[in-house]
Amino acid sequence: MLKYVLFFTLILPTVAIANGSLCKQNEVDLFFCQSAKKTVSLCASKNLSKTDGYLQYRFGSKRKIELNYPEQLEHPSNFFTYGSGFYSGGGSNSYLRFNINKFIYTIYTADGSVSKTRGPDNSFHWEESGIVVEKNDKIISNFICRRFTGWADKLDEILPIDNSGLRLPE
Repeated sequence: MLKYVLFFTLILPTVAIANGSLCKQNEVDLFFCQSAKKTVSLCASKNLSKTDGYLQYRFGSKRKIELNYPEQLEHPSNFFTYGSGFYSGGGSNSYLRFNINKFIYTIYTADGSVSKTRGPDNSFHWEESGIVVEKNDKIISNFICRRFTGWADKLDEILPIDNSGLRLPE
């Protein structure tokens, strides 16, 4: 029996760390983005709705979360906005935006049908997710995901709408 307890004590934390998310077990991971060294997670309470729950942006690593926004677990409508758009040549984007002091953070997913490289099916298609940070109307950081999960569908029903559009670096 002790052998099985040790097995689960040693193996289960490894499984949790292996997925890389910064969300806790009792939370829903709405967005997960990983680069070589850092991770971004958008963590929500399981009861997130138009009137209940919380949403929190987390940046860092399992060992050290460098940024929690907002710091308190409150309803996201006072902290985040949501937007989406379409590209004339085909494709779409969706984004979640928030401000910390003079910095504007935009978490995005985007895809399109025009690209410089052909895909495996010989079509021109691109897909990208990441986080853009702006200050004084200039992009100062573009954190592109190497690995990411999908997007939450119902944020447009929960958050105020942002119609300012998605601006990505060239």
